[in-house]
Amino acid sequence: MKKRKLLFNVLLLACILTFAKTNVSAHQKKVPSGYTGIYNIDDLAGIENNPSGKYILMGDIDMTEVTKKGGEYDNGNGWTPISEFTGVLDGNGYQITGMNIYKPDSWGWAGLIAHMDDAIVRNLGMKNVAIDVSASEVGGIAGFVDGSESLIENCYVSGKIQNTNEYEYGSYTGGIAGKIVKNSYWSTVKNCFNTADITVKEVTENGYQVTGITTCSREGGEISNNYSVGKIQAVNGSCYAITRGALLGCKIENNFYLKGSARQSEEVWGVKPLTSIQMKRKQYFTKFDFNNTWEIDSYCKYPYPQLKNNRYIRIKSLVLQSQPKKRTYKQGENLSFEGAALKIVYDDGYQTTVVPTSSMVVSYNKNKIGVQKVRLRHGDKEVSFDVEVKLNAKNTKLKKVTVLKKKKVKIQFNAVKGMKGYQIQFSKKRNFKGVKIVTTSSTSVKIAKLQAKKKYFFRVRTYVKYNNKNIYSGWSNVKSCLLYTSPSPRDPKTS
Repeated sequence: MKKRKLLFNVLLLACILTFAKTNVSAHQKKVPSGYTGIYNIDDLAGIENNPSGKYILMGDIDMTEVTKKGGEYDNGNGWTPISEFTGVLDGNGYQITGMNIYKPDSWGWAGLIAHMDDAIVRNLGMKNVAIDVSASEVGGIAGFVDGSESLIENCYVSGKIQNTNEYEYGSYTGGIAGKIVKNSYWSTVKNCFNTADITVKEVTENGYQVTGITTCSREGGEISNNYSVGKIQAVNGSCYAITRGALLGCKIENNFYLKGSARQSEEVWGVKPLTSIQMKRKQYFTKFDFNNTWEIDSYCKYPYPQLKNNRYIRIKSLVLQSQPKKRTYKQGENLSFEGAALKIVYDDGYQTTVVPTSSMVVSYNKNKIGVQKVRLRHGDKEVSFDVEVKLNAKNTKLKKVTVLKKKKVKIQFNAVKGMKGYQIQFSKKRNFKGVKIVTTSSTSVKIAKLQAKKKYFFRVRTYVKYNNKNIYSGWSNVKSCLLYTSPSPRDPKTS
């Protein structure tokens, strides 16, 4: 008995969870406890006053005009990188756009952050960066990354990065970071991607490396689950689409790049080229988590993987232009989107109208009786419409009609579990005109006072009660019989 009850509870839970998905917003609306909100470029620059603090972006920051040459925040090199960061910066799915950094003479580290030491940067988009410097380590997010457990995750960089190698000991240039190193444990870059074009020009003969993601130097760094589609170029130095080889013991796994986007100086274990078509198919991104971290939006003009909670091309609006034709369902019935039209508008200006799919359904319980709201989500935007789910009375099968004495027949049909009762209809017409009705809770019923020498047609349906109303199933198969004044010379038990 206990086993049956447990099984029932498991099945009930499965029904309740039908089409249920976690409602994850791309942006936190409230600053978490212990964090400082970053709302503008002044707040961002103010991190210098407490580089060990915890920060979270609460909106996009556009640096395009104010950090270009002659802009309001240009001190001779455009954006001045945060010199040394030891705290946490959560981008919260927002973007810093148009970061300009330029410096004609030799510099140390360049990026949004110059040096990360035991620091964390996550969920940040650096869009349309414009970096043109001569520096030792250059990256869209950070120049130099070290410490015992520094981490860059769920981030991306787009734009152009150029470094002229004048540094005395050579240089390292990457889309995400210039170089990561180990001091006592791990520095990690994971679940990131680069679309920026990166070029390094050599002036000295001290050597350099240019990578799509970063260079792993010294034993103990990790570069995993990243990809790059930006064009990576080097005049004479070493060129790698993702990172250089793990000759020094770095952990390099599940990284991919667009074939032809870089001239690999050598093959690197844990780095694999994909064609343009393969880059659009999640099956080729081995061990990428497409349930929680990554997604490919087939409607978007950007065809490659994006981060679910930190999209590269975000959805500006979602409008249900027309609702599905079918709005009433029987219990247990799946949704139909015939007639529905969903307009998707992206923040790059592209828009399209599509038919919704079951993968967009956030909530729909096909076993819950009554009116409910169906929620559809694409990206972090939602729309909804109402449907009604009606109790589903299941059909029965009419097994036998037996002619009895005294103008009687016996009707037998299959029992259906959970039904309130059964309705029998009989008529002398095949189309059931002039029908008579018998209601019963039994599956074997005798009907009397029929007319002799007449042919009768019989059918049955089930019903259940909901809100004091009978909900009927469809009709069963039809059976007929011919009544006599006395038992038929034929077998009277055969209908």
